[in-house]
Amino acid sequence: QVQQRSRLPFLKGYKKRYILIATFAAIALTSGALSPILLPWLDNNISLLVSGRPSPTRAVKQYYRGINDRQLSTTWKQLTPEKQAQGSGFKSYLEWWNTVDSVHIKEIEEVSKTSESATVKVELWYGMKNGEATQELKTLISLVWDNAQKSWLIDSVE
Repeated sequence: QVQQRSRLPFLKGYKKRYILIATFAAIALTSGALSPILLPWLDNNISLLVSGRPSPTRAVKQYYRGINDRQLSTTWKQLTPEKQAQGSGFKSYLEWWNTVDSVHIKEIEEVSKTSESATVKVELWYGMKNGEATQELKTLISLVWDNAQKSWLIDSVE
Protein backbone atom coordinates (compact mmCIF):
# COMPACT_ATOMS: atom_id res chain seq x y z
CA GLN A 1 0.00 0.00 0.00
CA VAL A 2 1.47 3.32 -1.09
CA GLN A 3 1.00 6.36 1.12
CA GLN A 4 0.73 9.70 -0.56
CA ARG A 5 2.80 12.45 0.97
CA SER A 6 1.27 15.84 1.40
CA ARG A 7 2.59 18.52 -0.90
CA LEU A 8 1.66 21.04 1.75
CA PRO A 9 2.97 19.55 5.02
CA PHE A 10 2.51 22.85 6.88
CA LEU A 11 -1.26 22.38 6.44
CA LYS A 12 -1.26 19.00 8.15
CA GLY A 13 -4.40 18.49 10.20
CA TYR A 14 -6.37 21.23 8.40
CA LYS A 15 -8.79 20.99 5.55
CA LYS A 16 -6.41 22.06 2.82
CA ARG A 17 -9.16 22.85 0.35
CA TYR A 18 -10.74 25.45 2.64
CA ILE A 19 -7.44 27.08 3.47
CA LEU A 20 -6.50 27.31 -0.19
CA ILE A 21 -9.91 28.78 -1.06
CA ALA A 22 -9.60 31.32 1.75
CA THR A 23 -6.10 32.24 0.60
CA PHE A 24 -7.31 32.70 -2.98
CA ALA A 25 -10.22 34.81 -1.77
CA ALA A 26 -7.96 37.01 0.36
CA ILE A 27 -5.60 37.60 -2.57
CA ALA A 28 -8.49 38.39 -4.92
CA LEU A 29 -10.06 40.77 -2.42
CA THR A 30 -6.86 42.66 -1.70
CA SER A 31 -6.25 43.05 -5.42
CA GLY A 32 -9.86 44.17 -5.95
CA ALA A 33 -10.56 41.33 -8.36
CA LEU A 34 -13.90 39.54 -8.12
CA SER A 35 -14.93 41.48 -5.02
CA PRO A 36 -18.67 41.52 -5.83
CA ILE A 37 -18.59 37.75 -6.26
CA LEU A 38 -16.38 36.85 -3.33
CA LEU A 39 -17.76 39.22 -0.67
CA PRO A 40 -21.07 37.35 -0.21
CA TRP A 41 -19.24 34.02 -0.19
CA LEU A 42 -16.75 35.23 2.41
CA ASP A 43 -19.53 36.72 4.53
CA ASN A 44 -21.17 33.31 4.70
CA ASN A 45 -18.06 31.13 5.03
CA ILE A 46 -15.12 32.93 6.62
CA SER A 47 -16.28 32.18 10.17
CA LEU A 48 -16.67 28.51 9.27
CA LEU A 49 -13.21 28.43 7.70
CA VAL A 50 -11.47 30.12 10.63
CA SER A 51 -13.28 28.72 13.68
CA GLY A 52 -15.03 25.65 12.33
CA ARG A 53 -18.37 27.25 13.25
CA PRO A 54 -20.85 28.94 10.95
CA SER A 55 -21.30 32.64 11.54
CA PRO A 56 -24.28 33.77 13.64
CA THR A 57 -25.55 35.83 10.70
CA ARG A 58 -25.49 32.70 8.56
CA ALA A 59 -27.53 30.87 11.21
CA VAL A 60 -30.15 33.64 11.20
CA LYS A 61 -30.29 33.62 7.38
CA GLN A 62 -30.73 29.83 7.37
CA TYR A 63 -33.50 30.12 9.96
CA TYR A 64 -35.53 32.54 7.86
CA ARG A 65 -34.77 30.58 4.68
CA GLY A 66 -36.26 27.57 6.45
CA ILE A 67 -39.32 29.64 7.38
CA ASN A 68 -39.77 30.65 3.72
CA ASP A 69 -39.30 27.02 2.61
CA ARG A 70 -42.01 26.01 5.14
CA GLN A 71 -39.62 23.72 7.03
CA LEU A 72 -41.21 24.70 10.32
CA SER A 73 -40.34 21.55 12.24
CA THR A 74 -36.68 22.15 11.32
CA THR A 75 -36.74 25.85 12.23
CA TRP A 76 -38.41 24.97 15.55
CA LYS A 77 -35.30 22.93 16.39
CA GLN A 78 -33.17 26.04 15.74
CA LEU A 79 -34.67 27.63 18.86
CA THR A 80 -33.39 27.04 22.40
CA PRO A 81 -35.71 25.13 24.76
CA GLU A 82 -36.27 28.43 26.61
CA LYS A 83 -37.40 30.15 23.40
CA GLN A 84 -39.58 27.14 22.53
CA ALA A 85 -41.22 27.40 25.97
CA GLN A 86 -42.45 30.93 25.23
CA GLY A 87 -46.04 31.03 24.04
CA SER A 88 -48.00 27.83 23.74
CA GLY A 89 -45.36 25.63 22.20
CA PHE A 90 -45.06 24.22 18.69
CA LYS A 91 -48.77 24.56 17.92
CA SER A 92 -48.76 28.34 18.40
CA TYR A 93 -45.44 28.54 16.51
CA LEU A 94 -47.10 26.82 13.53
CA GLU A 95 -50.19 29.01 13.79
CA TRP A 96 -48.10 32.21 13.69
CA TRP A 97 -45.85 31.18 10.81
CA ASN A 98 -48.81 29.88 8.82
CA THR A 99 -50.11 33.49 8.71
CA VAL A 100 -46.81 34.62 7.15
CA ASP A 101 -46.28 34.17 3.42
CA SER A 102 -42.59 35.12 3.41
CA VAL A 103 -39.88 36.87 5.39
CA HIS A 104 -37.21 39.01 3.77
CA ILE A 105 -34.03 40.13 5.47
CA LYS A 106 -33.40 43.73 4.45
CA GLU A 107 -30.28 44.22 6.60
CA ILE A 108 -28.29 41.94 8.86
CA GLU A 109 -25.27 42.68 11.04
CA GLU A 110 -23.35 40.80 13.71
CA VAL A 111 -23.30 43.03 16.80
CA SER A 112 -21.30 40.85 19.18
CA LYS A 113 -19.92 37.34 19.43
CA THR A 114 -18.13 35.17 21.95
CA SER A 115 -17.44 31.46 21.70
CA GLU A 116 -20.77 30.70 23.39
CA SER A 117 -23.15 33.52 22.43
CA ALA A 118 -23.82 36.12 19.77
CA THR A 119 -26.15 38.98 18.97
CA VAL A 120 -27.30 39.79 15.46
CA LYS A 121 -29.20 42.93 14.44
CA VAL A 122 -31.66 42.31 11.63
CA GLU A 123 -34.31 44.29 9.78
CA LEU A 124 -37.11 42.06 8.56
CA TRP A 125 -39.97 42.54 6.13
CA TYR A 126 -42.94 40.20 6.50
CA GLY A 127 -45.29 39.41 3.62
CA MET A 128 -48.48 38.22 5.24
CA LYS A 129 -50.87 35.72 3.67
CA ASN A 130 -53.66 38.30 3.94
CA GLY A 131 -51.73 40.46 1.46
CA GLU A 132 -50.30 42.96 3.93
CA ALA A 133 -46.60 43.73 4.05
CA THR A 134 -45.09 44.88 7.31
CA GLN A 135 -41.67 46.16 8.16
CA GLU A 136 -40.25 45.29 11.53
CA LEU A 137 -37.82 47.73 13.02
CA LYS A 138 -34.31 46.55 13.63
CA THR A 139 -34.55 43.52 15.84
CA LEU A 140 -31.86 42.03 18.07
CA ILE A 141 -31.60 38.26 17.92
CA SER A 142 -29.59 36.56 20.67
CA LEU A 143 -28.06 33.20 19.84
CA VAL A 144 -26.25 30.59 21.89
CA TRP A 145 -23.85 27.93 20.64
CA ASP A 146 -25.13 24.39 21.12
CA ASN A 147 -22.24 21.91 21.24
CA ALA A 148 -24.53 18.89 20.85
CA GLN A 149 -26.08 20.17 17.60
CA LYS A 150 -22.91 21.99 16.52
CA SER A 151 -25.00 25.02 15.61
CA TRP A 152 -26.23 28.40 16.79
CA LEU A 153 -29.69 28.38 18.39
CA ILE A 154 -31.96 31.41 18.64
CA ASP A 155 -32.48 32.26 22.30
CA SER A 156 -34.41 35.53 22.13
CA VAL A 157 -35.79 38.04 19.68
CA GLU A 158 -36.22 41.61 20.91
